[in-house]
Amino acid sequence: MERTKEKILQVAAKTFTKFGFHKTSVDEIAKAARKAKGSVYYYFTSKENLFTEVVKQELQFIKNELNSAVTNEKSAVDKIKNYFSSRIQLMHNSTNYLSTVKIDFFDHFDFLFDVKEEFRKFEKNTLKSLLILGIEKKEFTVLNNIDHISESLALLIKTIELQFEQHSINKNIQLSTETLVSLILKGASVK
Repeated sequence: MERTKEKILQVAAKTFTKFGFHKTSVDEIAKAARKAKGSVYYYFTSKENLFTEVVKQELQFIKNELNSAVTNEKSAVDKIKNYFSSRIQLMHNSTNYLSTVKIDFFDHFDFLFDVKEEFRKFEKNTLKSLLILGIEKKEFTVLNNIDHISESLALLIKTIELQFEQHSINKNIQLSTETLVSLILKGASVK
């Protein structure tokens, strides 16, 4: 039975990516998965619930990749730069999650709030731990309000993410983001 659920999730992810949330029906997902519509509703209470699970899977993949990206770097500065760089690339490739940025901007789909809030907390806590590491390694001076700084860095990422969705920005954003992160971190760096 778990294989059926996974099959439905895989097909739903592809279908939502191809047609978007609004233009995708549960009937289409069931047909593409070669399952009865009732099977879809057995595992997922609604199209919103199914889409939420698809987005959760994408975000879990992103979290795992971001954790790996910062593990490979030695300095806190490099970890933060790599976090930003990886985050932007991963989000650019996560079409279902990225579409929620646009959906929220126009439609305010509340059913995604908890998923996005959990990811926001993950991101803030990850950035906070990297800032603390930088202080411990004496790469940064003691920062007065690490919570505020980590929240500001997370907000910066969200702003860049929105730019991706709204303007289909190319790879120049990567270089601009690295420059911006360097400027921000130099303000916190030990001279």
